[in-house]
This record gives sequence, C-alpha cells and structure tokens, in this order.
Amino acid sequence: MLSEILRNIFLNHDLSEIPMKLNIENYMIFVFEPLPELKKQEYYVIIESMEQSEEATNFIFDELSDLLFEKIRISDNIESYFVKNCTLIICCEKSKTSNKLILSIEEDPYNFKKNIITYTKGEITSLNETINKTDSTLKLTNEQINNILNGESGNLFRSFKEKSSNINSYYSLLLKIVSKVPFATYQPAKKSLHDLDGDIEKELTKEQQILYLKALDIDLNASDKEIEDLILNL
Repeated sequence: MLSEILRNIFLNHDLSEIPMKLNIENYMIFVFEPLPELKKQEYYVIIESMEQSEEATNFIFDELSDLLFEKIRISDNIESYFVKNCTLIICCEKSKTSNKLILSIEEDPYNFKKNIITYTKGEITSLNETINKTDSTLKLTNEQINNILNGESGNLFRSFKEKSSNINSYYSLLLKIVSKVPFATYQPAKKSLHDLDGDIEKELTKEQQILYLKALDIDLNASDKEIEDLILNL
C-alpha cells in the first residue's frame, strides 16, 4: 500500500511516528511529527482506505477528516500547535478517484491542510519491485529516492517526459510523492563535462567526430594566423 511506502519515507526523513489508538476500521492511519531536535511545530497524518473507491475517499472528506482531527487534537501527546499546522496526506487509487473530488478536497480550508497522492497498482508494484531488487529493507532516504530517480544516466527522466514506458512505473509515483511531501526533494543528477562531451560525440557522424576531436586539440594560446591555418586544414 502507498501509505506503507510513505511511512518508510517519513521515518527516514527525521520524523517520528506517534503511536495512537484511533479505532477507525478499514483505514491505515499514521501520525508523524519532526524529531524534537529540529524544533519544528508541525504534524503529518497519512491515511489510506483498505478498500479503494470514490465513496471511501469522499467519506474521508465529508466525515472522517473531522473525526480524525478531533481524536488527534485531544490526545495527550499532541501539542496545541497541531490545530494550526497539520497536514493530512490522503492516498487514493487514481482510477477510483475523480479529479473533481481531488480538487474539492485539496482546496478545502477546514481542519487539516489536505494533500492527495494518487497511484496506480502498476506504480505500487513497480516501486516495490525496485526496492526489493536493491534491498528489501531499503530505507527511502532523500539520497536513496534521488538515486532511484536518477538511475540509468537520466534515461528514465527522458522516457517519462516522452510519456513512454515510465508513465505507469515507480518513477511517476516517486515524482508525485516528492511533489506532495515537502521534506522530500528531487535533485536532478548533474552532468559532468565528460558526460556532455560524450553526448555531443554520439550525435555526430564519423567525419564530424574527426573534425570535432581535431578542433578540441587546437591551442587557444596560438596566434590568430596559426588557428586560422589549423581550421583550414581540418
């Protein structure tokens, strides 16, 4: 489930889980706060219906969010700033949640600030397979998330932009997560000059490559006449 993946991310981004007995059946719910040494006054609540449907998501919006807000607010281990600074992250299967409902929920100003992360079964399966391929106990730190996103020398990003093989994979899901979770950030891999040279050479014909390599050997400290002669002899 997406909520369990998010729990992994939260636990590995300097947040601690607050144990609570909320007694709400058929929903996965996790409550988090930043570690005390960070001195940040904020809370996050993750919720996901065990049985995905438009009705289940609408129930969270119409009734459950108010109930959940009150149950957490009156808990002994919750500080007063919860009321003004808490975010509810709702996990929803994309095919079972309309865009209209998503907009209604995220624009709603009452109790929680609300973010929705949609997913497909293909995205969940793909991400779990990727995690298990690396390490079944992989901690999804910001570094690990970026290692996954920047894999295959940037080809994954190019494929995603072209809406090809990665439109329904772990890549699209991770991008949605980093766009909705403020402390998880995407840092594109930096191209080294060596990589750029290689990319340029790949686009050239054999004849152009010969000219290109000869041009790189020109001494920039040479006189204008010497450089002109070298260019004419390429």
